[in-house]
Amino acid sequence: MSWALDSVTYQETNSPILHVRYGGVADASDLADQAIVDLSALTYDGVNAPTSSEIIAYKIAAGGVTLLLEWEHTADDLILVCPPGCVIDKMENFDSDAAKALHTDPGSSGGTGDIVATTTGGAAGDGVWIELIVRLLA
Repeated sequence: MSWALDSVTYQETNSPILHVRYGGVADASDLADQAIVDLSALTYDGVNAPTSSEIIAYKIAAGGVTLLLEWEHTADDLILVCPPGCVIDKMENFDSDAAKALHTDPGSSGGTGDIVATTTGGAAGDGVWIELIVRLLA
């Protein structure tokens, strides 16, 4: 058995702003580099593939597991850690036109630059909620 996952990704036509909502409930396993944002499947302007991304707002919650959010590279680059029971809300007063990056992909060598999630300590019924607003970069 595996995690019960549900995700919704929304991008306005020809817009570099991506809205992602991702939730999962564990069985007795953990997530291992689960893609939350797959850059290769996106365009930043309706035509061209992005070369990297930055997170401009987010809301994260972890119940019973420790969640690591990372950019996927040869040596993954840490975005944040959310221990069991934590809730982080960086959505307050969000304005996509004026938003400054909270986290920017450092562009380390190798890998895809996808945003991935890894959990530790998973037991049946534990879970995560990840809501991101990402700006895709040329």
